Order: sequence, then structure tokens, then C-alpha cells
Amino acid sequence: MTENLSLIQAVADSVSAYRDFPLIGSRAAVWIAAEIHLMFAAFVLGVPIFAVVAEAIGIFGKDPRYDRLSKEFTRLLLIAYSATAIWGAVFVILLSTLYQPLWAYLTAIFGPSMWLYVGIFFFESFTLYLYYYGWDRWKYGRAKIVHWCLGILLNIWGTIVMFIADSCSPT
Repeated sequence: MTENLSLIQAVADSVSAYRDFPLIGSRAAVWIAAEIHLMFAAFVLGVPIFAVVAEAIGIFGKDPRYDRLSKEFTRLLLIAYSATAIWGAVFVILLSTLYQPLWAYLTAIFGPSMWLYVGIFFFESFTLYLYYYGWDRWKYGRAKIVHWCLGILLNIWGTIVMFIADSCSPT
């Protein structure tokens, strides 16, 4: 009998601790935000790899078509990067408001890595903008190699950000 009462009390406590999201529920809302964020993040991680390889083929093969292709793909990154950040913010807002006890637990454990994530994210953003907007300025000779190295650095930052995010995964 006391076990049933403690179970009922635990359910009552969890109802007040976790909020509900209209129409689809809180679990679905968090899942949708996380999934869309991850899909954009995969795109943002994959496209710079392709762009750097295409740019290298253009540089070392002396074919300007590959350089144009690389720039067009990088232009997609500017929009996708913003969408990734927006969906990441939506995901954090949903987690922190709908699952406050869980969010408090996660930030207590992963707080330092969250700060590192934000710092590397800013480095990645800055490198992306330098890479894209420096394209026409660093077009010839050694400057083009420096530009290509910026693309490599962009890939390194993106990989580090992904490693940090994956280190916070419970599975």
C-alpha cells in the first residue's frame, strides 16, 4: 500500500516538474527540434568537406569550374548555418523549459563542455564568413592556398564542434 502511495506521489511530482507542449506533446516537440537541428548540422559538416575537396581540384588541376562549384556550395552554407543555429536554439529552449529537472542535471554535468562548444562555434562562424567573403579577394597564387587552408580550418572547427556535441550524448 505504501509503495502505491509513493508511486502516485512520484507521478504527481513529475507532472508538475515536466510541462506539456500544445498539440504534439513535449517529447515530440523536443524530438522534432533535435532532429531538424541534427539534419542541418550534418549538412553544415558535410558541405565544407565537399567544398574544400572541390576547391583543391580546382587549384591543383587548374580548372576554374571546380572553384565556382565550391563557391556555390559554400554559399548554401550561409543559410544552412543560420538554420542550424536557430534550430539548436529552439532545441535548447524546449529542453530548458519543458524538462527543467533534466536540463539542470545535464548542465551540471556538461556545463564546461557547453561553454567550449559555444566558443568553438564562434570560431567556426568567423572562419566560415572569412572563407566565403574572402573568395574573390584571395583568388590567385599563394593567397588562394591560404584561402583553401581557411576551408580546411573550417572543417577542423566543425569536426571539433561535432565531437563536443557527441561527447554529451548519453548513448
